[in-house]
Amino acid sequence: MPINNAIIQVAAASHGNTIAARTPERLGGLGRLIAHKSILVDAPHRFLVEGSWCRQTRRVELDVPEMERGNAALLSLNRLHFEARRRPGGLVWFDHEGIPADQIVECCYLNGFEILSADAAARADADAAGVAVGNADGGMLLRVFETAPSTLRMGARLLVVGINPSPMSASMGIPFGRKGNRFWPGMLASGACTLDRDPLDLVRVGGIAMTDISKRVTRRADELSREEIREGYLRLERMVRWLRPQAVAILGVTTWRIARADPSVALGLQSQTLGDCEVWVLPNPSGLNAHTSVEDFSNRINECLRSPTSSAF
Repeated sequence: MPINNAIIQVAAASHGNTIAARTPERLGGLGRLIAHKSILVDAPHRFLVEGSWCRQTRRVELDVPEMERGNAALLSLNRLHFEARRRPGGLVWFDHEGIPADQIVECCYLNGFEILSADAAARADADAAGVAVGNADGGMLLRVFETAPSTLRMGARLLVVGINPSPMSASMGIPFGRKGNRFWPGMLASGACTLDRDPLDLVRVGGIAMTDISKRVTRRADELSREEIREGYLRLERMVRWLRPQAVAILGVTTWRIARADPSVALGLQSQTLGDCEVWVLPNPSGLNAHTSVEDFSNRINECLRSPTSSAF
């Protein structure tokens, strides 16, 4: 039986790991709130929605069906990237229902798309490519560019943020796809995933989403300009406020120092949050980085996942 706009009174145990939720009707303690269409939460506390921990710093209404629609749209956008690669001209039509209007451009960019106008010329190009174009008010025409698309999810256990894709990763369509990269071996060693180089399994089964500061492909991360890194940081902050992951892991301390304009940034848990989310900085797992190893990366990922905000996924 749905509970609309019920005020959930959340009581945290003194150690901060155990949460009990009570409403006028029994929610089942830490049970999943699948049946409830919307809830109002008084903050700051953490609570469980759809198997994911959410921590709010202000009173906010969570619409669970909206989260489901958003996640379905994000998954569809990721799949469209690979479909578009096979199409002449790389064109696809995307029905963006489920993604807020102020997030559409950024979600498309993070999945390797530029948005085209729906004018007559663009529609003619789409028609020539065999793309069925719908009503301009109910969707948009996209053109793919080669990159490793993001796997985004609202309420993820952890959002992993790389710097930008390498040519090999972009060609494969898999973040950190190059054989010498320590990311996937480290994730497997940590137990965070069971399938090698499978971002969709990682987000759907492990609850770990993935994106990058920039989607521009370069051979080395240090080829990105400071302006690109800063622009990517601001985009990431906006996305995190919408997606609300339980924690964010930044893979690259040098890049994060530039992004935050703070040369004192060090590895580990950060004192400053991002969009009210906990932030960890980890070493760049690239094979070019001599200051980490598979074992080191695995240990650091486990440290993130043991954090109270992400370990209860």
